[in-house]
Amino acid sequence: MDRVEFVKLLVENGVSMHRFLTIARLEELYNTKQVPSSSTLLQLVRDVKKRRLPANYKITLIDVGLVIERLMGGTYRCQYTRKWFRMMYHDLQGNGRRSRQNSGGGRAQRKNSQESFCIQAERKQRSRHNQFVKIAQPYKSKEPDVSTEWPERRGRVGAAMADGDSDKGCFRYPFSELLVWAVLMKRRKMSLFFWQHGEEAMAKALVACKLYRSMAMAAKTSSVVDDIADELKEYSSEFGVLAVDLLEQAFREDETMAMKLLTYELKNWSSSTCLKLAVTSCLRPLVAHTCTQMLLSDMWMGRLNMRKNSWYKVILSILVPPAILLLEFKSNAEMSHIPQSPVDHEMEDSEHKSSRASDHIEMDVFRDEKGVFVEKHETESYAEPRKLPLTAKFYEFYHAPIVKFWFNTMAYLTFLMLYSYVVLVQSAPLSTPEEWVVILYVFTSAIEKVRAMLLSEAGKIHQKVKVWFSDYFNMTDSFAIVMFLIGFVLRCWVDTEEHSPGRLVFCLNIIFWYVRLLDILAVNQKAGPYVMMIGKMVSNMFYIVVIMALVLVSFGVPRKAILSPSEEPAWRILRDVVFQPYWMIYGEVYAYEIYACANDSVVPQLCHSVSWVTPFLQAVYLFVQYIIMVNLLIAFFNNVYVNVESMSNLVWKYQRYHFIMVYHERPVLPPPLISLSHLVTLLSCYCRRRTKGSRAHGPKLFLSDEDQRKLHDFEERCVQAYFRDKNDRFHSSNEERIRVTFNRVEGMCVQLKELSGRVSFVKQTLQALDSQIGHLQDLSALTVDMVKALAAREASEASRLHQHLVQHISLPKQPGPGPKGADLPFGAEGRAADTPEPRALVSGPASWAVSSSGLHWTGQLPQSRPQSGTSLPRPCPPTDCIFPAAQSPLAAESQRDIMPQMDFRVFNAVERNNLVRLSQSIPFTPVPPRGEHVTVYHLEESSPITLSHSMSSWAQQGCAARLEFLSKEEMGGGLRRAIKALCTWSEDPGLSPGHFYVVKSFQPEVVGAWRGIYPENTVLHLCLREIQQQRAAQKMAHAFNQLKPKSIPYSPSFLEVFLLYCHSAEQWFTMEECIVGEFRKFNNNNGDEISPSSLLEETMLAFSHWSYEYTREEMLVLDLQGVGEILTDPSVVTSGENGSRAMIFGPANLGENAVRSFRAKHRCNPCCQELKLPEI
Repeated sequence: MDRVEFVKLLVENGVSMHRFLTIARLEELYNTKQVPSSSTLLQLVRDVKKRRLPANYKITLIDVGLVIERLMGGTYRCQYTRKWFRMMYHDLQGNGRRSRQNSGGGRAQRKNSQESFCIQAERKQRSRHNQFVKIAQPYKSKEPDVSTEWPERRGRVGAAMADGDSDKGCFRYPFSELLVWAVLMKRRKMSLFFWQHGEEAMAKALVACKLYRSMAMAAKTSSVVDDIADELKEYSSEFGVLAVDLLEQAFREDETMAMKLLTYELKNWSSSTCLKLAVTSCLRPLVAHTCTQMLLSDMWMGRLNMRKNSWYKVILSILVPPAILLLEFKSNAEMSHIPQSPVDHEMEDSEHKSSRASDHIEMDVFRDEKGVFVEKHETESYAEPRKLPLTAKFYEFYHAPIVKFWFNTMAYLTFLMLYSYVVLVQSAPLSTPEEWVVILYVFTSAIEKVRAMLLSEAGKIHQKVKVWFSDYFNMTDSFAIVMFLIGFVLRCWVDTEEHSPGRLVFCLNIIFWYVRLLDILAVNQKAGPYVMMIGKMVSNMFYIVVIMALVLVSFGVPRKAILSPSEEPAWRILRDVVFQPYWMIYGEVYAYEIYACANDSVVPQLCHSVSWVTPFLQAVYLFVQYIIMVNLLIAFFNNVYVNVESMSNLVWKYQRYHFIMVYHERPVLPPPLISLSHLVTLLSCYCRRRTKGSRAHGPKLFLSDEDQRKLHDFEERCVQAYFRDKNDRFHSSNEERIRVTFNRVEGMCVQLKELSGRVSFVKQTLQALDSQIGHLQDLSALTVDMVKALAAREASEASRLHQHLVQHISLPKQPGPGPKGADLPFGAEGRAADTPEPRALVSGPASWAVSSSGLHWTGQLPQSRPQSGTSLPRPCPPTDCIFPAAQSPLAAESQRDIMPQMDFRVFNAVERNNLVRLSQSIPFTPVPPRGEHVTVYHLEESSPITLSHSMSSWAQQGCAARLEFLSKEEMGGGLRRAIKALCTWSEDPGLSPGHFYVVKSFQPEVVGAWRGIYPENTVLHLCLREIQQQRAAQKMAHAFNQLKPKSIPYSPSFLEVFLLYCHSAEQWFTMEECIVGEFRKFNNNNGDEISPSSLLEETMLAFSHWSYEYTREEMLVLDLQGVGEILTDPSVVTSGENGSRAMIFGPANLGENAVRSFRAKHRCNPCCQELKLPEI
């Protein structure tokens, strides 16, 4: 199973692969039985060992090395199969067996030796993934770094590495070994994950591409028919695309570094190069890339600096050597990315050593300000480029591949001219000088071919021969040389006639030498693709030619048998069977033999009784062969032409590499003068053997450890940039945008449906509430009416009793005449004059009525006793009744006329609610706001979204506002005092009316202490620095919230601080929003901090530590205090050594003393560990 997420979790949480991956663990991974893909590896091991494996066979790393060598090709040497690794592997296996036997006292000692070895291995490696290695090893300039000698001294190191138990063997590049394991086990996702980590990303991609390609070919050739081959081929294409994209990204970043990536020596991959691995993997897009072609062009020109008309300049310089001095050569800086042969590299090293010895220059390594180690002689060589001496110019000219090409081409054309003269002109019995030159040329060419084959990269002789004969021109050259040697032998010993066998062999042999000119034409961009087309057509026409041969033989045999029934056994019968049918393909039908029994037949001997059958057979044969098969062959050639033409440029660029490499490794002088070069090569080989020189093959870029580390850093940056750009392209693609938009629209539709449901529910709820409120208003009105009616009843009863008593007291004791009924304003029954009564709104003891004359109370009170003519009138409420005595007769008459026509309307509860809302919406004259008139200023950001990268500037104009100071009670600490205020009105949208704010001012002692620094506007300067201090803390909190992991739930934030000018006091203040809650303080500005007891406290203390590391020890945010995650009044402390002295954040900045105190008192908590902050 590809449990990539689990492995990713381990790697991201600090698991060091350098410690984890040992030889025993890697071998255990190869022997995992939980996946069916392990059967593929077993099949490959079975093919390599060429024997049947037992069921419980355990795969060893040596077996894996053999499989890798077979999949990578004959020239690749895996480190698992080298002698030093075999010795170490067997030694570890022996220690493992001894450890199983000795299970007692030696276990602790072996564990210590294992740990010491792993620490030593970590000191050797210099990788970019130092986050996985917890122990940092400082650079020691006086001690030589043994990592450069690790690949070369493996024989000696192997014995040293075998001093522990079986689990202690470590690898220099563990992710590379795990990538190979994932590829061989067909774990695609795991291999992609391991490719992203570790060094040599391009090399790993090319190796994975080659391994998958070879595994696909092996699966295709097997008898099992399934989709494994297509799947593996797809994986190979995927890694090939990764390699090409990485090269493109590196080429955009830096062209020179990208070229170095292609040709620097890969010591972990059989000392090969990325370019050679790409050619081995047949990755044509990478070889045809612009970066690769620029590198090949520079290699082709060598040190010659010419771009136009190079061919005639080179030919002129070859013919006239003094013209070499007029050519322009490249400097050392321009040659820094061009690979060298091992001989040139050794010569350059020897020159550097001699120059250093002669000039007495110390080659000590010093450290620059950025921590990069460089050598003094390298900086001087780049600073002042020196001109090449005369001998170096001649040497560089003749060693350039373009010069070798034209030199060999001129010599080869001369050889062909002499060879043609030898075979065309009648030769004497004794060979002429021209013939001897030709013979010498062929003999020296044969020696050169043998030398090139023996010095190839392949290890064993049969591998060298196999790799050598895999090239078509090498096969033709070998056949031509062998054929020439046969002709020479016949020429020397059997040459007795003019047309001797030796001369005949020479005549036929020259064909191959003329065909060899196609290799020379392949260098041209126009003619090269046509040469490739010819080769592809010849190689792919095999099956069609076989079919045509079957058709030819099927016709030739019966034709010969019918026309010649009485033939004797002879070899000429085979010739006659195929001779005439073959020429019929090209249109020669032999018409005189079609009807052999004609009267004028020229071949009467072919006339037989059944000869009439041959014309029918010939007709069918010509139809099939000439019309069907020939046209099929033409169509096939046309298809090949179209395919090659579409990719001709790609194919030519791919073949150009092989051509340049051939001439890069070829000796300077052409045959027959090449013998001198061979003699020099033998002497140099003898000297290198005496001095134990290297045996590297092919042109490579030999880099120092420091240059290789820089190249790996550059490659890792390119990998990160590639994935970042790929992610951006993916999210900006039309398909992804459409998908995201579609998901958002679906989400919005779901939300709208939910919202519509909620709106309908709210409407129903509001209607129900409105109805209930109306009923409540009705009940409240009824209650008020009842209360008023009861009060009026009690008042009327009291008044009637009072009047009765008064009347009783005021009447004389003798009876007298009473008032007349006509004089009273009431009727006989004690009521008022008849008037029409209005309709009541509600029934009951008391109700209200609406008429055209106004709102009237028509309460009908029950009588406690019957009224008499002398009784007092029923009183009406003094404020609600309309007394008839107060009305004139005209008014009474008009009222009497209008009363019957009145329109009384009854209002329900909803209408009354609407009337109440309408009365509340009537505008009234606003009351001026309360409070003091102030002006508020605030900081504006250039990019409010990305606060950490924006620029702050003060607003051009202030905003007016009014504040009401609630109390005279002041709050504050040692530096400032504060008072609470209410915002009643504001023009600034940042201030909300009705909210509480805290206005702060500095203590008089603080102002007096800073007056010496700021004589004018001291308070204003102090306020500005306090605001800038809190804004700096805000930006750091914003960056912290963006970078912190999701496992930390709390996100600290700081309040917005405003600059306030009070016009009545004519003074500057600072103002911020008042926060409500439990106010807590986490640390002080002197470095003291609390003991954390919750995740919130740990987060706040970790934020202070993070601000110190984030600003590279320049600033430190202390004095964290506030309510929950909302903080205020921080103290941004600037370091005296690293901080900017021009930036001073207020009077609370204690400087370096606070930093030292914080470093001494801070204790890292789990939040610091999750933020991956170092101990301080």
